[in-house]
Amino acid sequence: MQPISNRIWIEVETTHNNKAMIGDKEIYLDTSYEHEFHARQYGIVYAVSESIKDIKKGDKIYFHHFVIREENKVNFVEDKMVFQTTKPFVYAIVRDGKLKMLDNWVFVEQVLEDESKCKTDSGIWIKPDQEDEELHGILKHSNNELIEQGAKINDRIIFSKDSEYVMDIEGEDLMRMRNEDVLAIYNG
Repeated sequence: MQPISNRIWIEVETTHNNKAMIGDKEIYLDTSYEHEFHARQYGIVYAVSESIKDIKKGDKIYFHHFVIREENKVNFVEDKMVFQTTKPFVYAIVRDGKLKMLDNWVFVEQVLEDESKCKTDSGIWIKPDQEDEELHGILKHSNNELIEQGAKINDRIIFSKDSEYVMDIEGEDLMRMRNEDVLAIYNG
């Protein structure tokens, strides 16, 4: 079977991430609370429309959490959990172990406040953890458009308020955002 009309079919092992590790113990989570927060946001391309050239069958892709909704399920594929989406809802592909951003999306690492704000000159910690430095990040994965505008991987950036959305990307917590949410390169 071949999807048409710019559709991508994605196979997932499960619809939600319902397990977590605490130390060496695996626990199961109730995903009915914050249902979309726990939605699986990656899968393997089961089939793709011939009109889409940069995504191939077998690619691992990262996508919007809305993709894993019942109305997107491809019900006529038996014995597999397959969902359909279109390219604007796909952020990145992983092929041959390399992550490539698509279209207007970037992944950014959160910057933490300087350690000197958490402890005294004598080394006594005055708060338990470093806090996020608001609206500051490190560009970790970018698309070509942002690179052409002068951004480079590992640049420190300033981003717009409420643009960040944390995802687990290849085992690393990164924020997903659009090009237009990257406001400036910051060297301070």
